[in-house]
Parts: sequence; C-alpha cells; structure tokens
Amino acid sequence: MLLQRHRKKAKNYTKKDFLHSKKTLTFLILALAISCYSSNVHAIRKPVPRSIALVPALILLYSNIYLHELGHKYTAKMLTGADSDIYIGLLSGYTEWDGENSQLLKAHPKSQIATCLAGPLLGALGGYAVYALASLLPHQSAWRHEMQHNGQSLLWMNLLNLLPINLFGRKLDGYLIWEIIQEIRKS
Repeated sequence: MLLQRHRKKAKNYTKKDFLHSKKTLTFLILALAISCYSSNVHAIRKPVPRSIALVPALILLYSNIYLHELGHKYTAKMLTGADSDIYIGLLSGYTEWDGENSQLLKAHPKSQIATCLAGPLLGALGGYAVYALASLLPHQSAWRHEMQHNGQSLLWMNLLNLLPINLFGRKLDGYLIWEIIQEIRKS
C-alpha cells in the first residue's frame, strides 16, 4: 500500500546519500547547536564549559537516536514479524525494512501506524528518563542543569518528529502516519 510506494521511492535513495545529504546534515547540526547552546545558565555560578558539555550531549543524542530506531524495529517485529536493519549516521538514523516483500508493508494500517509511533514515543520516554535522572543531582549543580536541558531537548526532538512534515525529502514519522491515514480514508 502506501509504505510500498514510499519504499519504492526510497529505493533510489541510497544509504550513502542519506548519511551525506548536505541539507539534512545542515538542519540536524543547526538543531543540535541550538539545543546545546540555548540553555539558561544565569542561575548557576560556575556553568559547565560548552566544549565539555557537548560530549555527554552527543552521547545522549546518539543513544536516543538508537533507542528511537529500536522502537520502530521491535514494534514491527512484535506486530508483524518484519525484519529490519538500523543505520545510524551523522546525527541521524533510519530503519530499513527487509525489501518490498516486507511483512510490515503487507500489514494492517494500524500496525504500520503503531510502528511509526513507537520510535518517537520510546525516544521521548528516553528523553524524559534523562531529565528525571538529572533531577537526582544536587540542586545547584551545573551538570544537573545541563542534563535536564539535554533531556528536554531529546523529549522535544522526538515529539517534533510526530509533526506531518516532509523535511528535505525525508519524511518524518508524523508524515508517514498522515499518509497512512489518508490512504485509509480513500479506502
């Protein structure tokens, strides 16, 4: 159905193109920079130097991207038995299904929607977990503030992924859900 058409279009778009797309990388680097450097550190006497704070931010970002993709992979495996591979690139990732004969592509639209929702929801849960764990640090700690900010950024990054946007030729999860719903309405 709809995901089959999406898969056919994506077949001409190689992994290398995805990982090295200038527009995608520019957008993601800009989003990360705004996220990492927009924190409010006025209440803290000795803020964490930005060069040091960037290391855990990147570790958390890549961990959250992987967690997001695992949400897609294991939900599809649980609901349809579809097999997939996860690819993590420079500040991005995607889950590639096992071809045009994939069980996910033949699955009921509700299973497809659940698979699209699972990634952002699991990623948002991961962002919330980072925020909650940072709350255990001492109140005036600069690291508490930085980690809470990272958790909020991860939470919002995953929730924004649910918007129905086709970003530089890459469809966010919300856009795929919107397409599936439109396909259901046509039926």
